[in-house]
Amino acid sequence: MMPRSKGHTLIELLIGSSLLATVTAMTIPGVAGIIHANQRTDGQLLLLQAAKRQKEHLIYHYRFAKDAGELGYVMPYSPDGHYRLDVVAGNQGRYLMRAIPTRAQMADYNCGYLQIDERGRRSSEHGGENCWR
Repeated sequence: MMPRSKGHTLIELLIGSSLLATVTAMTIPGVAGIIHANQRTDGQLLLLQAAKRQKEHLIYHYRFAKDAGELGYVMPYSPDGHYRLDVVAGNQGRYLMRAIPTRAQMADYNCGYLQIDERGRRSSEHGGENCWR
């Protein structure tokens, strides 16, 4: 009778490490999606604050602002820096503003940029249904 070894064989270690790699590869995309969704609220906040400033600008100047500078933004970025504000169109009766993703948020392919208009209609570049939830 042979004495039992106290360690693991090379085959057992390879099987265990391949299982660990497979599980890790399956969870990383899900975690990235959760991170992008959480960071999306940064762009939503930027647009909602800018929409409020547009309404104030309309009250004082009788027209909507044509750029972020008119709204008082020196650096038109969201609080955490994941989005940049872009006033696409602004005139007396209408505006359209976009939150353009920056840095790692540019990999949010489900939504892309977020946008809002003077009526409060919210949408996104790729039309993902969960972009404003």
